[in-house]
Amino acid sequence: MVEEWQYISFDKAPVEIHDGDRGSNYPKSHEFANAGYCLFLNTGNVTSDGFRFDECSFISQKKDNELRKGKLQRNDVVLTTRGTVGNVAYFSKKIPYENMRINSGMVILRPETKSILPRYLYLFLRSKLFCEQVSSLTTGSAQPQLPIKDIKRIEIPIPPLDEQRVIARILGAFDDKIELNHKMTHNLETMSQAIFRSWFIDFEPVTAKRDGRKPVGMDDATAVLFPEHFIDTDMGPIPAGWRVGKVSELVNVTSGKRPGIRTAIKTTETPTPLFGGGGIMGYTDKPLYSTKLMLTGRVGTLGLIFRVIEPCWPSDNTLVISCDDYIYEYAYHVLSEIDFQSMNCGSTQPLVTQGDLKAQKIILPTEEIIERFHIVTSRLFAKIERNDKQNKVLANLRESLLPKLLTGELSVMKAEKLAEAVKTEAP
Repeated sequence: MVEEWQYISFDKAPVEIHDGDRGSNYPKSHEFANAGYCLFLNTGNVTSDGFRFDECSFISQKKDNELRKGKLQRNDVVLTTRGTVGNVAYFSKKIPYENMRINSGMVILRPETKSILPRYLYLFLRSKLFCEQVSSLTTGSAQPQLPIKDIKRIEIPIPPLDEQRVIARILGAFDDKIELNHKMTHNLETMSQAIFRSWFIDFEPVTAKRDGRKPVGMDDATAVLFPEHFIDTDMGPIPAGWRVGKVSELVNVTSGKRPGIRTAIKTTETPTPLFGGGGIMGYTDKPLYSTKLMLTGRVGTLGLIFRVIEPCWPSDNTLVISCDDYIYEYAYHVLSEIDFQSMNCGSTQPLVTQGDLKAQKIILPTEEIIERFHIVTSRLFAKIERNDKQNKVLANLRESLLPKLLTGELSVMKAEKLAEAVKTEAP
């Protein structure tokens, strides 16, 4: 099988590489909206696990028509090339947006489908074979980048189409299981968010008790912790006994640290993930923290909150947030509600300072209610964490299979048995 495969560089491969538009018509900050004609991808949309659409920015059809380059077609593959280098996403038929464009820190790879299947290309770009080449070519310490001229030097193995289909089917089973876990996680996060909004934003239990009703979906031991009336504050009416405070009273906020020179971009040979403001940007050989944390961007990407339960290294463009275990779930939701863009004090790029985040006003309930919220939602978070751990195991197994298939170390028959086991495994 392997003897028939070609190994050629991208500059000779049947793959077009398209840059994003960088001209004078590139969208300004005021031209983005929360909804619109065309999704304009940001760093948070293209992750190590494909597309993610938690935070989206859109441009109008008029602005879309003004741009010359960077428009996606179905079956395109997107690769991040600046900041967080090497994240990949596949614009398959499953993606719910018809019109999408890349930003200036990404490229589009468009295969000639008579020679390369799009999903095979996508899987290769997520493989160790690709990541190792990216690591050797990536330049820049403060702002890593991978220019198109260097992408063209990367080599890709091109099996016959029938064998590409087999590889895509085998490894696709792992992707499908990971996607199912992501959907379950999203549902669990939605449930936790609904409880948070009911208790701490809409104050539904307090309103119910004020009106002489029993709070919906709440046991008596929890309901008794909520007051029966409101008090006026500079943040509007809040439950009696609660108060307006600052983020610094809830959590500790510090800055991350620039990693050492031994940091490896986008390779899992070293075990500790290196975080930037947009998520995992690489791996390093030792952790800076080994405790349960939350991270958010300090420079560049603002407003994404990452829950991190394993040893990690937060880079110097992140803010590190820690707190007591019983506060963790409440603090996560509070931070997710903060408008980080309103704190932006950067001139050339977005910037949030420790001081500004610490000074943000928030509503502080009683400790008893925060602890009860922990009891109720920690079960949901535990299931989310189990899903995340399983996805990492599946991703590592998937990524280890491709080079073994390419070298003939693992037979297709054995790989298909592994994939079948993944399909039938209970969530």
